[in-house]
Amino acid sequence: MHKTPYDLSMVLRSNPLFGLLQPSERARLIKNHKVISCDSGSPVFLKKQIANDCYFLLEGLVNIEAIDPVSKRKYIKQFIYPGQIFGIISVVAQRKFRIDQATFLQKGLVLSFPKEILFLLVESNLKFAMALFQLINVRGKLAQENLSIFVDKGYEGLVMKFILQQLESKKDKISISQFQLSDFIGVSQQTISHVLRKFARNNLIKLERGIIHINRNQFQLIKKVG
Repeated sequence: MHKTPYDLSMVLRSNPLFGLLQPSERARLIKNHKVISCDSGSPVFLKKQIANDCYFLLEGLVNIEAIDPVSKRKYIKQFIYPGQIFGIISVVAQRKFRIDQATFLQKGLVLSFPKEILFLLVESNLKFAMALFQLINVRGKLAQENLSIFVDKGYEGLVMKFILQQLESKKDKISISQFQLSDFIGVSQQTISHVLRKFARNNLIKLERGIIHINRNQFQLIKKVG
């Protein structure tokens, strides 16, 4: 267990989900929390691990990884950013064991809360319960979307989705190394290099050291035709 420099009361109050709790309910969470500090590549939890806690990311980047039941290949279900919770589905569904794996892609800090406390909050706060289950529904749809992309188009599809997300954020230039992108997507740097070179040959992007320049018109055309 580690200490954190954060004012946890303020952090939870500013979160869209935990902000729905009463001060006494957030105090209950804080009283029962643990802080986990992990290096890049370290697991937060492993598949088949007992599902006793849910998690709130303070720092870093976490990757939720699963195995495609058909191809048996690993794929990215979702990325967790600071301020987001994860590991929640196994807890709420009352599964005894995890079915996915969560790994730090960047060194970071995470809060863990015991599922017993979460159940008490769901029972005592209707707004919190409704928001929590809505979040689970959204996460489930996102995970299914990533699986469909992966099965249909492989890692090229996931890289394509990442670039399209940058365009939606009005970015035509991404400052990211191939090593960082490989960590982000969750595949080898060799695979990322192969995909990016293919995109460059097709005039979708232009590669510069540490920078990916996006051909917005070409990507928008791809998005329109699916």
